[in-house]
Amino acid sequence: MYRFGKVCVFFIFLLQVSCIDEIRINVPEQERKLAVDGWVSNDPNMTYVKVYYPAAFQSGSFNRYTDRPEIRRMYVETETARKNIEFEFSLALDSLVGAYLPVGDFELDENERYRLNFLLQDRTHYQSTWQEVAPAPKINEYNYEAEEKLVFISPVFGEPFGQTQVFLNVNVELERQSQKAYGYYFKTKGIEEVHTRFDPEEPRGECQCTCYIYYNILTPKININPYHSNVGLGSEGRFNVVALPMNRLGRFYVEIDMYGLNDFQTSYFGLIQEQQENTGNIFDAMPSNLKGNISNLADNKEVVLGTFSTSNHKFDSRMVRRVNFYASHQDFRYRVEGIPILREGMNICVDYYTEGTMEVPEPFRQIIYDH
Repeated sequence: MYRFGKVCVFFIFLLQVSCIDEIRINVPEQERKLAVDGWVSNDPNMTYVKVYYPAAFQSGSFNRYTDRPEIRRMYVETETARKNIEFEFSLALDSLVGAYLPVGDFELDENERYRLNFLLQDRTHYQSTWQEVAPAPKINEYNYEAEEKLVFISPVFGEPFGQTQVFLNVNVELERQSQKAYGYYFKTKGIEEVHTRFDPEEPRGECQCTCYIYYNILTPKININPYHSNVGLGSEGRFNVVALPMNRLGRFYVEIDMYGLNDFQTSYFGLIQEQQENTGNIFDAMPSNLKGNISNLADNKEVVLGTFSTSNHKFDSRMVRRVNFYASHQDFRYRVEGIPILREGMNICVDYYTEGTMEVPEPFRQIIYDH
């Protein structure tokens, strides 16, 4: 009787499984749209054009352009006293993302307007609108202010927790050079001076206790508010370019790449911000279907994503002495790390800061009387 019961249960299970029908839902694929990411600049690293078909974004995967159209010809033309001058662009062979670069030398002219053209293999002609060049940013002076921010610490053991830390905001005051609604893009990198020490109870020889850490990217920032209407800037035109942590107090050499953006590109970035910050929380959708300034000359109804524009580059640098700010502004809740001790088996600074280098960078060999 027991075996008969088991057999009955098995057959009931088979009947239930056999009643499950697989349902396939046909989801129509979204029509592919051409996308363009193009710039001309006096910074060679910001002079390129990428043309591709965006793939559907998949969370948790590495997303990149995977499908590119075959392009017959690409060139950028200038508007010069009724005589157009063309700069040819060709596909960079070593580019993983299909970047087209100028053939020969390209020099940006602030008094020019530029327009992108490219033709597919079937001779479909795409063209951007004319793009003017914004003035390059011009710094009047630097200023510094501290700010307390909540950061989340992930310990080796235990759950992440929030902690208030102090950051030093490095701000620049830019000179107003036009009444137009220009925006600015700041890209910073830098070198941090870090220190170690020997255990005083274990005296050793001379300590090579200072080394340097390079940061290729600190904080990219875009100010997309029109300069003359941004009440937050004040009369000086103040912009924050980077926030340095005050958990260590060694010198920090900051390199700043600044780009002036014309009014079209500033407005376009404003639309992206509006989509990203629609509700102001982490569930805001990614920007999508933003028509740029590229059109199909044979079909003006075709939506082409992305833009072609200009950026006027200016470079500056600053040696920031965080210890000076710390000494003169004691009214903040600093969480300064202790100087690490080189334990047994550690003889030089990079034994502790393994990502650092012992070679002294050139800016740290000079006497620079900055903040």
